[in-house]
Order: sequence, then structure tokens, then C-alpha cells
Amino acid sequence: FALVARDRSTFDKLLQWTQNNLAQGNLAQHLPAWLWGQNEEKHWNVLDTNSATDANLWLAYDLLEASRIWQAPQY
Repeated sequence: FALVARDRSTFDKLLQWTQNNLAQGNLAQHLPAWLWGQNEEKHWNVLDTNSATDANLWLAYDLLEASRIWQAPQY
């Protein structure tokens, strides 16, 4: 939704959170985990490291579109 709203600041924040929390700090090397939540000790973290193919496709599309819209090849 941040991409559609052309809200680059929010897009970057969400992308950074996703990379740091779901992709072990590196989206280039790790697919994002699909399940985030509180564990038994009430700490927020990845509960299942498996990835979700549909989410991965949307993330790839969003990054390609962000690159095109904002002329930012780093995406």
C-alpha cells in the first residue's frame, strides 16, 4: 500500500523492517519468513522460518515497481 500511495518513506521503513526481522538482515540471501509473532516467552520474533511463495512474488513485484517509480536501482 505504501508503494501505491507513493509513500517512499513508509515503503523504506517497511522494507527495512522486513529485511531485519523476516530475512535475517539480508533479503539478497534469505527469503523472508512467513510467520511473525510472540513466542512462549512473549518476545516478538519469527515463529516459522519457511517462506510464502505468494508473498515473495508480491515483494519482488513491489521492489521492481519501486525501482521504476522512484528511479532507484537499489530496490
